[in-house]
Amino acid sequence: MPVHRHREEVINTQLAIMLSRFGVQADAEIILQHGQHRPDVLFMLRGLRVTIEGKFADHPAASETVLSDAKSRVQAGIAHVAAAVVYDASLRTVPTAELLSHLEITDLTYCIVSEFGETEWHQGPPHSLMDALRRVQDVLVRDDMVARTAQSLSESVEWHCAIMDWATQCV
Repeated sequence: MPVHRHREEVINTQLAIMLSRFGVQADAEIILQHGQHRPDVLFMLRGLRVTIEGKFADHPAASETVLSDAKSRVQAGIAHVAAAVVYDASLRTVPTAELLSHLEITDLTYCIVSEFGETEWHQGPPHSLMDALRRVQDVLVRDDMVARTAQSLSESVEWHCAIMDWATQCV
């Protein structure tokens, strides 16, 4: 039997299926607006849009390409968080029936991007990627809470200052 080679879209779809087992509703290779902004994998994680951009390691400049794609997803507002993922080239030739079980234990190389910057590159199986995405989401939510609290405090101080100004004018 001839050796087959999977396209990247096949792995993206398998990754979306696997991530859905981790408690999110992940979709692969969807078209958002008239063929534009087509992320490899897209899902919501506790209120934040997350995309994953993936390439096989045997693709020239795979890391740079997926990192650039992930950054553009965040900059364009398509995602709050984006993961740049490099798939091990060995996944290309795994028989389709065995692909999901191989993907589950295969180390992915990944970097996570958000509006606050990017992480270092890490390696680990898909559950490690999901754990890293959850940690970034927790940080974003915590930072947003701090920002909202600071804004509320600032508004309260301004309101009290305005009242004090008004009171001194009335005296």
